[in-house]
Amino acid sequence: MEKATFNSLPTELHIQILSFLDVDPPSYAKFTNRPTPHILDSDRPLKNASEVNKKWRSVAIPFLFRHTIWKIQPKDLNSLRQCRNPSEIDILRFLADHDICDHVDSIVLFVEPPDDEDDEVDLMSTEPAYFQNCEALWETLFSTIDPLRFSIIARPARLGPLLSIPVDFSNYWCYGSYEHILSLSRTTRFITPQPHRPAGDSPISIHSKLFTIRPWTAALLNEGCNMGPYRTYEHHRKTPPSILPALVGSTQSLHTGDGGLFGQPALLPPSVQDFSYIAEFPVYNHFTKVVRNLPRLHRLYIQLVPKPHILKDEFEMRHIDTRDLWMERNACYATLMTHIFSWSPGSNWKHLHIFESGDTADRQAWDMASHFVLTSQTKKWTIEREGVFVWKKETDSKKASNEGNLERLAFRGLEVLPFPTIAPFPTASNYI
Repeated sequence: MEKATFNSLPTELHIQILSFLDVDPPSYAKFTNRPTPHILDSDRPLKNASEVNKKWRSVAIPFLFRHTIWKIQPKDLNSLRQCRNPSEIDILRFLADHDICDHVDSIVLFVEPPDDEDDEVDLMSTEPAYFQNCEALWETLFSTIDPLRFSIIARPARLGPLLSIPVDFSNYWCYGSYEHILSLSRTTRFITPQPHRPAGDSPISIHSKLFTIRPWTAALLNEGCNMGPYRTYEHHRKTPPSILPALVGSTQSLHTGDGGLFGQPALLPPSVQDFSYIAEFPVYNHFTKVVRNLPRLHRLYIQLVPKPHILKDEFEMRHIDTRDLWMERNACYATLMTHIFSWSPGSNWKHLHIFESGDTADRQAWDMASHFVLTSQTKKWTIEREGVFVWKKETDSKKASNEGNLERLAFRGLEVLPFPTIAPFPTASNYI
């Protein structure tokens, strides 16, 4: 009897074996970290297995491109903007040639850093025509593939034009040029009904077709390092190069270069019910654009503090007074908690069900807040674990109209912060 070899096994067994190497992509776990050109690096066990021989390659390809990375050079952006033929885009032609377009669940468009940093300056234009010619690219891309998640990693000077959004570069010099991440996702390819919108709400913006080309249900914006301005005088006045105002419909407008003003409703469509915003110590005046213009959401995730090793890095912290960092962080959370628990009539905050933070909370402030929870006669809130409040549904099946819909408020944990907040949690008995 001829001895069986691995290559002689049926293709079905090869598929089953290689499927164990088909793990979630790095982006699923790393998109809340600081964006860098290496954020997508991984051990690539499936990629390595596909290089063993031709048979393994043919079996592995559908798995390999289930999570696709599309890297492009900055110089290639102009030629891609008006491309309407999928065969002219290398990655789409490859997917079509191998008949695996239907296998793509997620795709990351990564615009690689320029060879010359001075090239960034050439893109800091606000001419209207420059921001209105990317729609053909999105139509071509999404007519070929139907991903559940689409992400862009690029510096603001590229990200803005790709999304047809003018970006304010007036203080670019102190922020530096770092990658930002925008990720749009949905849980199913089946079309779900759009959330009901009150008659008074603004119409959906169609300035960039990307936001409505699929019924996205979640969005993530990671603006990475915001610590540069803290090395300058009056850091709180420095506006970052950001697409955030356009996403949430901030009233701030930009000059378009022809004497006019650029203004539009929020780019995030009503289908988006889950929004995550990550930035490392954003200045208060920038962060309040989220707070004051919050879309109608079910869940909000906020992360404002970088990983501990960054705060211990002497080069990262050079010429920075750490008190300034924590002062801005505390101010951001103070206004955030105020809006969560004492929203005004007509505010979208009353519709929020879940608030989660990727940061640790101040232990002293938590102890104060938890004391009120434990001694409150109403017993409306309970402590699930340190850093997490939950609404006790069993005691109140339905909240009063003035109590909103919040069911869960969670921080990553507790620690003694270098500069504690005064009151990051609500402590009034009518709130908890």
